[in-house]
Amino acid sequence: MSRVRQSISRKLHTRQGKNLIVYAMCLIVSFVFWVFITLDEDVERDYLVNIQLENVPDSVVIIGNVPSTINTVIKGKGAQFLRYSISGVPQMKIDFRQYSNGRNLSLSRSKLDSRLRDIFGQNINIVSVSPDSVSVTYTDHPGKRLPLVLKADITPSVQSVISGIITTNIDSVSVYSVNGIPSGLSHIETELLTLTDISDTAVCEVKIRQIDGMRILPESVTVTVPVELLISKKRSVPVIAENMPENLRLITFPSNVEINCLVPMRLYNREVPMQAVIDYKKLTAGELRAKVRLSALPDSYKLVAVTPDSVDYYIETIKQDEPAGTFRLR
Repeated sequence: MSRVRQSISRKLHTRQGKNLIVYAMCLIVSFVFWVFITLDEDVERDYLVNIQLENVPDSVVIIGNVPSTINTVIKGKGAQFLRYSISGVPQMKIDFRQYSNGRNLSLSRSKLDSRLRDIFGQNINIVSVSPDSVSVTYTDHPGKRLPLVLKADITPSVQSVISGIITTNIDSVSVYSVNGIPSGLSHIETELLTLTDISDTAVCEVKIRQIDGMRILPESVTVTVPVELLISKKRSVPVIAENMPENLRLITFPSNVEINCLVPMRLYNREVPMQAVIDYKKLTAGELRAKVRLSALPDSYKLVAVTPDSVDYYIETIKQDEPAGTFRLR
């Protein structure tokens, strides 16, 4: 390090080094003069001022929407805005008690200008404010509790299934209004929840559909959609006949069929009654092959198929006066 310092020191003591030092000092002095001149000039700045509502009584519910920010264009000396470039713009705190009149919370343009001067200084010139006023309604009447209805359009993937009840973390909401709740309003709906091709349990935050002139709390609901992957399951079952007369017996070839389906993983080891059935009353005379019908299966069983889907058969007649085990073909 000492060698490096000595080398730099020698170079700075040369003619070129001294010229470089003078040039650098001129740049620094020029920059300082430029900063002072700039800070003394009139400039326009565009600021987003955050709004914070304070001292709202617990019994009061705001019906209208209080703007979260005010966009303002301000003109003044550059020095006046220097600190906001470093520390940011302070919040505009609105005291509910100061600006409420028993029904509305109201700030006119002149009041907004006054509050902005409190933030930016009295010597600034306010060019524009948007919104140029704040006026919201509120109520201290108790709300009405109404049931919540979920609006949803949900489609699982081909290899998945909705494996239970779609649930919400709340089943009702509170509705507030200045003019009362209409008697015909029987429930509140969510915004439409659309999920497509989902393959795993989904947890979503869904907004509650607001109604003009009313306030609905809470404003959103957590929805849980249980989804499971489907896995393949096979099972061999005997073919049975139904609606057979007591003196007849139906024989099939093959005597068993294979059922293939997709089932949720949690149901794979659970035995569900399965039957392959031929209805005697639906047999067609002269036909030697019958269609196999499956018994009803749970809705969670998907893509159910039977192999083969039809079987050969013949019918035996049982004569009561013959020894047991003796049969004749019909």
